[in-house]
Amino acid sequence: MTSTTASWPSKVYNASSSSLSSLKLRHSAFIHATSATKASVVVRSQSDGFLSAFDVDEDDGVLGVNGPAWYANPFQVSSTKYIVDVYVPSQSLAAVTMTGSGSAIMDPFTVVNSTDAALSLVVSGSGQLFLSAPSIALRDLTLKVPGSGLIQFNVLDTTVASRAELSISGSGDVALLGSTLRMDTIKSSVSGSGTAYVGASSVVNATTVSTSISGSGAINFYSTGFCATQDISISGSGQVNAGALACDANSVSISGSGKVYARALKSLKASTSGSGDIYAVAPLPATITGSISTVTTPPVSTFALQSLPAYEPSSNFQFGLFWSVLILLVITALATFCIRKCCKAGCCCCCRRRPPPTTPATSIPIVVVEDPANVHYNAAMTPVQAHAAKQV
Repeated sequence: MTSTTASWPSKVYNASSSSLSSLKLRHSAFIHATSATKASVVVRSQSDGFLSAFDVDEDDGVLGVNGPAWYANPFQVSSTKYIVDVYVPSQSLAAVTMTGSGSAIMDPFTVVNSTDAALSLVVSGSGQLFLSAPSIALRDLTLKVPGSGLIQFNVLDTTVASRAELSISGSGDVALLGSTLRMDTIKSSVSGSGTAYVGASSVVNATTVSTSISGSGAINFYSTGFCATQDISISGSGQVNAGALACDANSVSISGSGKVYARALKSLKASTSGSGDIYAVAPLPATITGSISTVTTPPVSTFALQSLPAYEPSSNFQFGLFWSVLILLVITALATFCIRKCCKAGCCCCCRRRPPPTTPATSIPIVVVEDPANVHYNAAMTPVQAHAAKQV
């Protein structure tokens, strides 16, 4: 608690269950580890209305910190400051999901830490999730960003007994960082324009590495690493910078205009369909299949580690349901008025113009004019016919 927020009104939610293992956030929050057996949420704000509308619930092992209910305070329009503190039992969280646009900052000992446990961190929106710790050991690790958000997983010593999975579908970023990363399998996938980073200042050590891009995204490995087998596939214009990862056997395929930089120790199988390029980092392996180019120094793209957001209040703008409905009705009325006005003016952009009425065709009678000199000459005759008639 800061000196600024100490005098603010507060709202406290104490969980009823001691078996909550998942956390779902819609607003910025600071997550702390505690020796208590049950979780609790403390919300402070300048606005009593914000506090009264702030919703926290429990459902099937998930603690939902939902924020102000959408239907609350229907006549209110305001901007307020708030700060949310979530206290969870030490090493209790197996899943954290950020669905809003704020930032979630996690203390080192809030998540599970056991080779029998799996940890999932998800940002589905434009928010940011930060986890920093000295060490962690897991069975499985999932870092997922379906959107434009960011996950910064910065643990000095990370061990994953089974599989670490990085997944991006959108324009977001995922950074798996540390000093030493030891994993049986690393699976990275990007669908869109996002970027994934697997970076260790000391070493990345894995048995199997699987990397795929569909779109214009990028996946980067650095600064030094080893693996037994690596499979890389690109569909689109993406780029994989895996030159820092020395693997015994590499299989690389590109469909499109993508680029791959890979280092193979024993064998390299290359396949391209399109204008893509596969670059093998020297020295080359004994066995090479397919067309490749050679480079001595591969490109390296590293993640700029972000500082953790300071412990300070965030801002929230409330727009009451009444005003939202009123504005919607006004917009609808204006649109209806404009369309009707446009139709009356005969504008073809808004409505179909009616065709002009047609006048039924009338027959024109043939008037016969008799020539006093010759009754056989009349207006219905052509000049040739009239001349012939005069000769009779």
